[in-house]
Amino acid sequence: MKFFSASLVNRFGFLWMLASLLLGCDPVEDVLPALRISELENYVGNGKLFSSENDLLDRWQTGGDLLGFYNNSPPIKKFIGEASRQIAYKAFVTPSPTPLGAILILPGRTEPIIKYAEVAYDLTREGYHVVVLSHRGQGESDRLSADKFLGHIDNVDYYAKDVAKFVLQIYPQIWSELSLSKPDKLFLLTHSMGGAVAALAMAEAGVQSKIKAAVLIAPMFEINLGAFPPAVATTFANTIRSTLSHAESFAAEPKEFKSNPDFRSKDENGVTGSKSRFDWKNQLFINDPEIRLGGASYGWVGGWLARQSPIAVDAKQISVPFVIFRAGQDSIVLPGGQEKVCRASPVCELVNKGFESAQHEILQETDDIRNRAMHRILKFFSLY
Repeated sequence: MKFFSASLVNRFGFLWMLASLLLGCDPVEDVLPALRISELENYVGNGKLFSSENDLLDRWQTGGDLLGFYNNSPPIKKFIGEASRQIAYKAFVTPSPTPLGAILILPGRTEPIIKYAEVAYDLTREGYHVVVLSHRGQGESDRLSADKFLGHIDNVDYYAKDVAKFVLQIYPQIWSELSLSKPDKLFLLTHSMGGAVAALAMAEAGVQSKIKAAVLIAPMFEINLGAFPPAVATTFANTIRSTLSHAESFAAEPKEFKSNPDFRSKDENGVTGSKSRFDWKNQLFINDPEIRLGGASYGWVGGWLARQSPIAVDAKQISVPFVIFRAGQDSIVLPGGQEKVCRASPVCELVNKGFESAQHEILQETDDIRNRAMHRILKFFSLY
């Protein structure tokens, strides 16, 4: 994902220089406690293999078990979220007669519900019900701009408010509608932006009381801005979105859908080493243009940049045990924000080992990395 195109930086160069002079570029390190490294770093599981990249595309064809699993699961439903926007979700039911609980998945930016079909398949086979929520402005939920390909948000706190409403009001109703008993335990599994949303939501007392534990995979606590210092980038983005009324302008590429992206290109991929899962994801977008999402707006970028530092403060209020899986080759988010949040929270643990070669999307990575992640997710949840 590219933020701040060169033409815009040049066009508003005086703002950039002014922000640099006023704010400076040297980061200030907070005095924080040592990181708590999770014992999961040494957990390798029982050798069981989960869904494989080798036959993924075949399993998504007509008659394939993965496509059948998705289509035969309860249909997507919607509820009214903050500011009267419709928020989509889909439930996946475990075949186990004695469910271990339910897992609520909060995807990353651009990710639709359907992209988590493979993850839901594996987790339901392990005895968990799964519910995937589609964030506002993307996937199967209401878009927030006239240009449906633009990733825009008016207020980033609305993401967390949607999650809170779902957990407190909508989630309890799902099971009666499906003629099932409500699971005793609810867990969170998040990716990237979903992790940042989860941190905001879990800081609320009402939400905390409903969640047993959470796994945050490559959480977006510090966006990779390249050479641009966060303070300067925040000022630049917010100046454009506010003063210049460009909140709904593209701050990041791509601005249009590319049907044949280059797997080897950092600009067109850079999130997974699995070509099968990369191709599968792209096929999903080809099949359904309505779930496509492109670059982020200045409203989205400026809103999240302004919210990054306060997330560490909010993390101090979280009582839900959570673990962060860090992707060693992540080019989308930086590790500093993850460390800061984990140091600030008394209930956070960090996992580095075993994911050194992983790119941003660990659950869409090659089988060796993904299997390791799945084993550790299940082990962590089993502790609670």
